[in-house]
Amino acid sequence: CIRDRCWSGLAGFAFGLASITREEASWLLLPAAVAFAGFFLADVSRRKVGQLILISMVAWLSYSVPVQSVSLVNEMAYGIDGPSLRQNESFRKLYSMLSSLEPSTQKRFVPILTEVRKKAYALSPHFKEIEPFLEGPALDSLANAKNHHGLNNWKSGEREFFVSNFEFALSKSIVLSGRDDGKNFVSFCDAVVNELDTAIQNGEIEAGGIILPMLAPISFEDLWPVVKSSATSFGYLVMGQGMSMAKPYSMKIPDGTMEWHAFLRTWPPPIEDDKYIDRTDTPGAYILIKTAYEFLILPIILISLICAAVVLVAHRNEDSFGNLLFPLALGISGVMAFSLVMGIVNEIGFPMLKYPHSYNRLGFYPLHFLLFVCGISFLLTVRQFKKRE
Repeated sequence: CIRDRCWSGLAGFAFGLASITREEASWLLLPAAVAFAGFFLADVSRRKVGQLILISMVAWLSYSVPVQSVSLVNEMAYGIDGPSLRQNESFRKLYSMLSSLEPSTQKRFVPILTEVRKKAYALSPHFKEIEPFLEGPALDSLANAKNHHGLNNWKSGEREFFVSNFEFALSKSIVLSGRDDGKNFVSFCDAVVNELDTAIQNGEIEAGGIILPMLAPISFEDLWPVVKSSATSFGYLVMGQGMSMAKPYSMKIPDGTMEWHAFLRTWPPPIEDDKYIDRTDTPGAYILIKTAYEFLILPIILISLICAAVVLVAHRNEDSFGNLLFPLALGISGVMAFSLVMGIVNEIGFPMLKYPHSYNRLGFYPLHFLLFVCGISFLLTVRQFKKRE
């Protein structure tokens, strides 16, 4: 019916918007898959296959609208296809190719070691062209950045790039080599990938490992640490840990101001005479919201799960069982996917779980997502009990 197509289109459009952001697409993929699987399983018995395909096509086309629109604007303005540079296929292939080289020498949090880069320069004439920039003074500020060395548990003073900054160093070195327009940038990436692939086929350099986009390689030895980090990630998420932001040392700021802006995900107010002009001036409101998250989110989750379980048991033999199970599975899969993604990033990207305040700046959206799904579960529970009365 028209209503189903409208909801399908809205869901596809919302996922499309999420997919062009930096963090949201990866963890939303699993709940989106669960949503469509649940939709098919719940409706395949009472709908024709053609209707299900039509509704799925509506979702796909709606998803494509924001993604292709942004890609088209980037193509017209910069000559690069994709919602962003890190989502451009050629740049991602180049990054993954470099990360896969010499798997026996790979180090944690380092996509490609300096000695491996030097070997790659000798095998790829195009890659050789950016050596003066990638290994020279132009990028010393990134290669010797103390904050990145400290974050990645690397010895200070030893020149190296990490997952946390290599993509920026790589893209900047390509631009510095003269490829400052999209067409030449992409052509360079493709040329390096082809040259290194030829070298791999000829046995001149080894490549291997499980490569995830824009991350260091992951191995089977990383699986258990990823599981543990995902569990830690889940604990941080549902307990609301780290809802604060350290104050800049050089600024004189009213108490609670930076925490308030960090919580709302807004920019700080303007600065005059080395002081923030804060017009919110409501640290009490921030404390209230933070306290509500810390003390209410876990009980809300537990109450929603209990209510959902009671209703599922009561309706286990009825047609409404699938519709009741769906929001519960959606919420659980979303939270688990977010925790897993953060666990993977913590083990092969950079150790973000060491800094809970940074973690939960990423985790606010999953919290809102979780509360939203819990609210749906609660409303469905009330509705079903009213029906039974």
